[in-house]
Amino acid sequence: MRILLTGASGFIGRNLARHMAMNSNYEVICLARRLLHVEESHPDLQYIQADLSRSGWTQRLPSRIDVVCHLAQSSQYRDFPGGARDMMAVNIEGTFELLEWARGASVKKFIFTSTGNVYAPSENPLKEDDPLGPSSMYGASKAAAEMIITPYGDLYNCSILRLFGVYGPGQTGMLIPTMIKKIRDGGRITLDGGVGLRFTPLFIEECLKMLDWVVNDGTTSKGVDVYNLCGAEVITLRQAVDHLGELMGIQPNTETTCGEITSLIGDNRKLAEAMQYSPRIGYLEGLKKTVGA
Repeated sequence: MRILLTGASGFIGRNLARHMAMNSNYEVICLARRLLHVEESHPDLQYIQADLSRSGWTQRLPSRIDVVCHLAQSSQYRDFPGGARDMMAVNIEGTFELLEWARGASVKKFIFTSTGNVYAPSENPLKEDDPLGPSSMYGASKAAAEMIITPYGDLYNCSILRLFGVYGPGQTGMLIPTMIKKIRDGGRITLDGGVGLRFTPLFIEECLKMLDWVVNDGTTSKGVDVYNLCGAEVITLRQAVDHLGELMGIQPNTETTCGEITSLIGDNRKLAEAMQYSPRIGYLEGLKKTVGA
């Protein structure tokens, strides 16, 4: 199976690439915006450097691919309005260019990693048929890409995967590693309502199993499948910070604010039933693996 993996330099992308390298049935072509260091690459994988924000990048792609795993996204996803143009170019226009290229590359399945941030805010677990209502440019760009993908389901199979709180060793810049850094450095952690965000963290090893199942589930019929990828436990930021502090042997420097408690809770039952599998690495074990305890 020939697989094109975009976003190979990102946290999920580089872990998925190494996971795929262990499967002799895969021939994986990895696409990355920057040249990877030797320690980031793998000898059994092929690499192409390409910037999805620039025109003509699909000309560097091979003529035939079975499955596209489109993980690439703008690195400026937190920067609005400064990063808005890059989010538009990479998340929306880059996805469109890849969809168009796939029409002539014999692609049977197009997998797109979206985000739980496409949903309208809710205190309840979010299901795949719940209404969309992103409140950020990042979420809006992902929702727009989903809408652009949908008509292509008439041409080849498309899977839209909405990720929630993926974390693990080696990650930087996201919620869990940011908390780890603040605890280690004595930085102040603010907790709205004394609780903070309610979320469903997903450990990277479980995320890889889910992604691998979507690649191999055998579905190549035309249409669009939408799945949430998230953990099975609802955790508060307070719980995560307290447990990280215990694991690291450091008392976190927390501050309670009167801000509103927010939720980003995914419902993973649709994918769990399809896979006949539920995440087995709970968040406590995942935190231990992440901090190396």
